[in-house]
Amino acid sequence: MPERIKIMIGLAGLLLITLAWFRFPAAEEAVAPAWPALTSEGGDVSVEVSPVFSSDVWRFDIALNTHSVELDEDIAASAALIADGRTVRPLAWTGDPPGGHHRTGSLEFAPLSPPPDSVELVLYGVGGAPERSFRWELNAQK
Repeated sequence: MPERIKIMIGLAGLLLITLAWFRFPAAEEAVAPAWPALTSEGGDVSVEVSPVFSSDVWRFDIALNTHSVELDEDIAASAALIADGRTVRPLAWTGDPPGGHHRTGSLEFAPLSPPPDSVELVLYGVGGAPERSFRWELNAQK
């Protein structure tokens, strides 16, 4: 095959790759949360929750801290997401196992469709409090 044809095939291939790159950009990665972290103090335990909403998963990063009681609750079993009258259970808890005085991890939920105007994460019986509620207005971020 002549050198000129090889060069033309190579350039055509490069052009196709470039066009595909711009037509199908890499998937968006989750960015820093636009919603504030919220904190609940009570029952000798501090709970901080930071939401990160993406098209793939709704994640709530959670930090529990205390110096007086054991943090032995099953976080996934204690959690619910409430939005537009719907109550949704988490898909998973990824993080520290029960026990100790400091725990961090993430609750993951399937994204709700259509997106609600607000969401409320409720933790039942975590850290000695009967209920802890964390609410974010999503329509303010649209």
